[in-house]
Amino acid sequence: MGSAGFFFGVVRTEGVAAVYGVVNAVLSVPSLYGYSSIIFKAPAFRQMSSALAKLVVLSSAVHQVCFSLWSSLPFAIGQVQDAGLIFLSKIATRVADEVEARGGSEADALSTALFALAAATATLGGALVVFGRTRLTFCVSYLPTPVLAGYLAFIGLFCCEAGLTLCVGAPIEGPATWHRLWSPRRNLLLSFPAVASGLFLQQVSRRYGSNDLALPLAMIAIVLVFYGVVAATPSYALGDARRDGWLSEPQPGVGVGEALSLYARGRVVWSVALRSVAASWLGMVLVVAFSSCLDVAAVEVDLGKALNMDQELTTVGASNVVAGLAGGFTGSYIFSQTIFTCRAGCRSRVAGWCVVVAELAVVCAPTDLSAQLPLYFFAATLFLVGIDLLVEWLWEVRDRYASTSEYASSLFTFCAVQAFGLDTGLLLGLVSSALVFLAAAADIGENLQPLTRVAPVTTSRKKPSEARALERLKDRLVVLELRGQLWWGTAASMFSRIRTALQLDDDDDDHHYQDENQSWLRRRFSSRESRSSSESSSLLRKSSRRRRDARRESWHLVLDLRRVDGIDASAARSLFLPLFQLARAGKCSLALAALAPSHARLLRRHGAVADADDFDRVASFLALDDALEWAQSRQLAMAGLARPKSSDNLRPASFREIKRTYEPPPPPEQKKLLPAATNLSSSVPVGGLPRPPQATSWLEDDCLSLGAARFVARSVLRVDHKFEALAVSTLRRFCPREVRAERTQRLFDAGDDATSFFVVLTGSVSLVQARIDLETGTAATSSRDTEGAARPGSFFGFVDAFADVGRPPTRTLSAVARESSAVAMFLVSDLDAIFLHSPEVLAAIHRALLHQASRELLNA
Repeated sequence: MGSAGFFFGVVRTEGVAAVYGVVNAVLSVPSLYGYSSIIFKAPAFRQMSSALAKLVVLSSAVHQVCFSLWSSLPFAIGQVQDAGLIFLSKIATRVADEVEARGGSEADALSTALFALAAATATLGGALVVFGRTRLTFCVSYLPTPVLAGYLAFIGLFCCEAGLTLCVGAPIEGPATWHRLWSPRRNLLLSFPAVASGLFLQQVSRRYGSNDLALPLAMIAIVLVFYGVVAATPSYALGDARRDGWLSEPQPGVGVGEALSLYARGRVVWSVALRSVAASWLGMVLVVAFSSCLDVAAVEVDLGKALNMDQELTTVGASNVVAGLAGGFTGSYIFSQTIFTCRAGCRSRVAGWCVVVAELAVVCAPTDLSAQLPLYFFAATLFLVGIDLLVEWLWEVRDRYASTSEYASSLFTFCAVQAFGLDTGLLLGLVSSALVFLAAAADIGENLQPLTRVAPVTTSRKKPSEARALERLKDRLVVLELRGQLWWGTAASMFSRIRTALQLDDDDDDHHYQDENQSWLRRRFSSRESRSSSESSSLLRKSSRRRRDARRESWHLVLDLRRVDGIDASAARSLFLPLFQLARAGKCSLALAALAPSHARLLRRHGAVADADDFDRVASFLALDDALEWAQSRQLAMAGLARPKSSDNLRPASFREIKRTYEPPPPPEQKKLLPAATNLSSSVPVGGLPRPPQATSWLEDDCLSLGAARFVARSVLRVDHKFEALAVSTLRRFCPREVRAERTQRLFDAGDDATSFFVVLTGSVSLVQARIDLETGTAATSSRDTEGAARPGSFFGFVDAFADVGRPPTRTLSAVARESSAVAMFLVSDLDAIFLHSPEVLAAIHRALLHQASRELLNA
């Protein structure tokens, strides 16, 4: 019974994979016919369009074989890709024009173009393999996002124009030829069904994307509607539809041998082929490599698991080498179909092999598929691709830019490619992106080091056992201060340096995606073993998993963003998104400190800010001190120590809280200290330190309660036990008051007289640096100025109070309660009286202040 169940389980799993393979083939083949019309759009290739389309399908089958063999993703779909279409089309068209100018025949032009495209594909694949094997994938990220967006949007327009060319039978290439859509008027009738069907497919794809069969059924429906209309129209047959331009004229059946005979080496004009490839090769390499990296990144986001970008780019390169040597065309991951197969739960390589079989069947079929389906159907598949690219990279992408200037740069690149050609347009786009960065960075001032490692020191106190553990683990906590403008020219190198700091460069084992179907088979076979051996192996696996998880999560990364002046879209995509993916994959924990609201909005749109479910691995905090406390609490938990109590209430700041915290301060009448008449409850957690005993009430004579005085003496000043009674009485006599402040209330503002300093009893207080306006002299705070947080047992406000500047000291910081808090206030003028009454207590105060000042200096 067990064997039968195992057999039927395998059959069911592989059967489902086969079905999704067929669905992917149905989605791919019509698009490949459209791509063929784009690559070979020159008039010299028109007579052999059917054979050329089969060569494109055959090339896709070769790509799929390579991806099914070598990809780390068992559900990977790899086909001829849209990103390289314009370059391939440009090479083929240039070859046709030059061979014709030399007096060559159409057969010469066709053979030369095929060899030129194959050479471009093979050498491109070699370059990608070099990129991947030498770990130079990060170099691809130097292409700015606005340039890439403009180029991809142009591909969208190019696909739409190619679809219209199929319908009207006349080349439509740019605004200068758009008049051919309505001249003659009959062309409007021929192109309208293509546009309508393309919009229909695009809406089905967006609205019913979760339904596996929605798009294939919609494509079949378009064909059925055409044949239904022809059948329902009196005295109208398929011959009439061909004459009116709805169907292409059938070409003689072309077999595999006839298609391969187009590769006639004796007809190749090598000088033309090599010159045509050289003119566009570098741009094609950069764009295809970048597009492949984007495809892999999209799969990463959907999987929630980091992939080895170098390995995946090597796979893409090897596939192109094989396809080029076989006479094929450039290809890569088709991320939409890869994600589609993944979401369907398919983890078998059978899906990819079924795509190969289906495409080979199309190639070997004796009939001309393009003559059996309406032209507007192929045009609609091109419109589906084109409209998606235009909508995403011209409209939806506008919210992913840091500024309007970046968005304008992408629009400029789109227009420049249209007006001046591909190579010149991309070059102008690079120049515009550089100018946008220079304009944004013009007011930064000195060129600061953009990435600096700082000491992981917090202002909170730790128990001796915790302090010893953190000292042992301090090398595993990486705190980096980022400064200045984070832009497309520095983001990739900064990510590489951060990976090096985390020692992740040689850790490749976790990047390989395991074939879940094979894991399932192993589990089925292992279930036949004895119960005792199964339990033993289970214990071993759990132990190994615990050790592996401890090793993987032992690194903690804190990014201090207080001095970051700007983040552009390229930095969000090339720096923060990969770090977020590393953290989600368990490589490290990630904390972002003092993230500005505009930057948080940008990162959230790029998917680089954690959701609530990711708090265990990724979090954003208003202050560096919070981020350090969070990271250190994780270290202590992993070291086997109890998590500090302060971390129980420590939670990441949501975008709404970041925005609210950094809004302008309330009117002066709302900034009033609230001395409370309630109890200092011992139920309020006091960040890992001993709780103050229960206080009966707040005293009326402006002195500390007994519980609060004992807390300060024991946990803050740490006086010797024999001096504790003296310290408590001294503090109660000379500390003037306790103050309770509710959340967002201010204890003091920048510019106030600095005649006192404070120690936190419960809750926490944010310290916000003020910036003085040079013209008005007024102090203001912004989202960038949060210096840290004072928690129970921490002093604050003492630096200004003790500053000797030759005039009455004033506050340079504002103190704002982060939650319901209680603080004790010391007057500087009372320190002399404390010295006369008890020098030991004053010495303890000085030691505590010096200790905290030293920690803050290390953290500055």
